[in-house]
Amino acid sequence: MTNQFTPNDLEIIISTMNQTSLNFLVPMFPMCHFSAFSILIINQTTENNVLVSEFESVKVINSFEKGLSKSRNLGIKMHQNQY
Repeated sequence: MTNQFTPNDLEIIISTMNQTSLNFLVPMFPMCHFSAFSILIINQTTENNVLVSEFESVKVINSFEKGLSKSRNLGIKMHQNQY
């Protein structure tokens, strides 16, 4: 038996800064709506400028620590899918 890859195995991790809406995802997914994918967003921000997702498939972690490597490592630590 070979391992089969399914779309549910994949989670896209995105590091960003100071986002207040999910509109920045629209140009990243020109062929279909971004909510069709499992996405984890690490948003580096301040407590007064948090990002919220209304989509079950798009999860957001608002991080108050700065640094791209910290953001990426947090995304890797918090991912839920196999890939």
